[in-house]
Amino acid sequence: MTVTYPQCAVVLRIVWEDFGSKSPELQQTYTLELLPQTANVRLNNYKEADEFDISFDYRIFPFDPRVIRAIQVSIHIENMGSLVDNSGKPIRLKPRAPETGPDHNTVLMGFVDTEEIDLDEDTKTIKLSGRDFTSLYVDIKWTGKALSLAKPVDQVLKEMVSPLKTTGDIIIENRTGAALPILSKVYSDLGEMSGTRNANKNETYWDVIQDIANKAALIIFIELDKLVITSPRVLTNPKEAVNFFYGHNIKSLSFERKIGRMKGFNVRVRSIIGKDVKVIDIPRQAKNLDIKGKDIEVVRQNKKGAKVEDKEVEKAPFMSFSLSGITDENALIASGERIFEELSRQQIEGRFRTYEMQSFDNYRNIIDLTKIRNGAAVAIEVSPMDMKEMTRVSTKEERAAYLMSRNYPSAAAVALAENFGRFSTPFYVRDVEMEFAAEKGWSLQVTFINRIQVES
Repeated sequence: MTVTYPQCAVVLRIVWEDFGSKSPELQQTYTLELLPQTANVRLNNYKEADEFDISFDYRIFPFDPRVIRAIQVSIHIENMGSLVDNSGKPIRLKPRAPETGPDHNTVLMGFVDTEEIDLDEDTKTIKLSGRDFTSLYVDIKWTGKALSLAKPVDQVLKEMVSPLKTTGDIIIENRTGAALPILSKVYSDLGEMSGTRNANKNETYWDVIQDIANKAALIIFIELDKLVITSPRVLTNPKEAVNFFYGHNIKSLSFERKIGRMKGFNVRVRSIIGKDVKVIDIPRQAKNLDIKGKDIEVVRQNKKGAKVEDKEVEKAPFMSFSLSGITDENALIASGERIFEELSRQQIEGRFRTYEMQSFDNYRNIIDLTKIRNGAAVAIEVSPMDMKEMTRVSTKEERAAYLMSRNYPSAAAVALAENFGRFSTPFYVRDVEMEFAAEKGWSLQVTFINRIQVES
């Protein structure tokens, strides 16, 4: 385990309540840079807002919530490498915003939703809780205005959000590496003869943005101060995974596997092929005769007291996957079949906690763990020092011998040793929780699920 020197700083941009006085001083935004007692940052999946809780000693932030109208927050965490500089002076973290470049130390930007004060004989604490900039789109109801779809995705998004006072100047970044599709080609529910999207009741801006992402086979999310458009991360090069070893840089590790006995789902895959988005449903459009068939159906639970023969059958839900790098329809069908087979076999979920602030990928590049996000690939192995005979680099014979030495029947040991060697370790990061405490330091908890490996 390496020695780290984590520090956290929080920048607050505050608008004070003027209580109707219209005082010029209270109409301005004031910036404060503070060192928190604790900071908890929860980076959720793409469709949800990220969340945070930060606490301060009341003596450094002695403000009643009634005197504050709004607070914008940026949270900065960094491994300082040392406690003092060459001259012996204490090192203090300097917040660096995203615009300073890739070496920035910002882990979240957002707004405070609630403030709490806890004052007693032992505790004098201010706690601020809130969400990232995603909340600005989650909290605002969609106007239902006509939305022209005869334009690429990024242009439609720009026209959507630019009128908003809070996020009108947000940067929209296309990370797909290609031109984005024209939305009118992927929407089946356009207004008659108008070329506009039909609005649904009670939609928010974020609902509409995610609907556009789904239709266009893209991922759209907020990353700090940007609205990012990117290709789906279902396909991943395992060599790009960040490596973690139980027994080395993982403090705790747990796995859970859901073993499916029946296929209670259908699979829908979509990808941009050429200039259009192609959608394939499996098993109905499968070509593999072992999979091909009508849509999977499920029997609805009988109502209490109903006769057995009164069963109601309905179509099973569709699990949707947006793919990238697909060149033609046959390749998309093959990918859908592979996903269908993988999901039919198993679903693995787990979590681990580490106190390290950096790790490595398979190219030995150093990875700053304060920048790990949902969608990243992680590889989890058993440390060779902890269980050498059962690592993936050991031979099938070594693994079988290890199991038989622990009283596994020889036939079962051979089968398990073979299967263990084929098990795919890259997982998909579902969400991340970073914790900083001035007295305890840093920790990172990652929740992961098995990534669908679509092989050629």
